[in-house]
Amino acid sequence: NKMITLKVNGEERQYDAMPTIEQVITERGAALTNVAVAVGGKMVPRPNWQSTELHDGDNIIIIKASYGG
Repeated sequence: NKMITLKVNGEERQYDAMPTIEQVITERGAALTNVAVAVGGKMVPRPNWQSTELHDGDNIIIIKASYGG
């Protein structure tokens, strides 16, 4: 079984099977609300999180929205 490697917010993560974007977010302890996700530098709209295919070596950025400044 080949491990799948994804880079999530600059940190390499190993998976036994390809996760969905939602799984990547929740395993990091982030809520599914108030976050934006980019895969390979392209934003992925929330409705596409389940259907977007990830690939070994993908670079995923999870951005948490915050209020105030």
